[in-house]
Amino acid sequence: MKQKLSLLSAVTGCLFVASCANGPWQAPPGTAIGEIEDIKVAWFACPVDPITGAALNPSCNLEQPSPPVIFPLTIYLVNEDTESPVNNVWVEITSGFEDVYLLPQEVIEAVIYPDTENWQDVATSDEIWAQFSGTFEGDYRPTYLQTYTDQYGMAKLWVWVQRMPIDTQAGTAKESSILIDIGVARTVITLQAGA
Repeated sequence: MKQKLSLLSAVTGCLFVASCANGPWQAPPGTAIGEIEDIKVAWFACPVDPITGAALNPSCNLEQPSPPVIFPLTIYLVNEDTESPVNNVWVEITSGFEDVYLLPQEVIEAVIYPDTENWQDVATSDEIWAQFSGTFEGDYRPTYLQTYTDQYGMAKLWVWVQRMPIDTQAGTAKESSILIDIGVARTVITLQAGA
C-alpha cells in the first residue's frame, strides 16, 4: 500500500509540474519594473476662442487637429536582488485616456522604418510609418492590454495615440498616462503633448 501511495504521489507531482511549466505566472516578490522615462508625444490640439468656439490659429483644422502618433513601448522586468530578467510573467497595461490605445505587436506593421535608433525622435515626429496589419480585422482600440514577458524579461507593445485629452478652457492638449502593473509593483508613464 505504501508503494501505491508513493507512486500516486509521484504521478500527481509530475502532472502538477507539467501543468505548471507553461505559465505565464504572476510576478514573484522582488520583481521590479525597469525605469521608463516619460514620453513627449507630437500631438497638438487647436486652441479655440472660448466665446466664439473658432480656432485661434487660422491654419488649424478643428475636425482633425493632429494625425495619430504611433510608437513602440518596451517594459522590462528584473529581479531586484540579482538584476536578472524575469520572464514569463503577466504584465497589465492601462491607458489613462480613451483615445490612447495599447496594441500588441502583431496588430501593427511597419510601412517604412525610421532612420534613427532614438524612438523619442520618432514619437515627436509627424511622419506616419506604421499601420494596422492587413491580417487584423475589426476596430481594435483597447485601453487595457494584458501581456507577458519574453525570455529576456521584456513585454513589447505599440502605443497608438489617436488624440490626447484636451483642456476645453484653453483648447490645448493635456498630458495623459499609462499605468503598468505586475501585482508586486506598478509604475506610471506620463504622456506629455507637444514637441
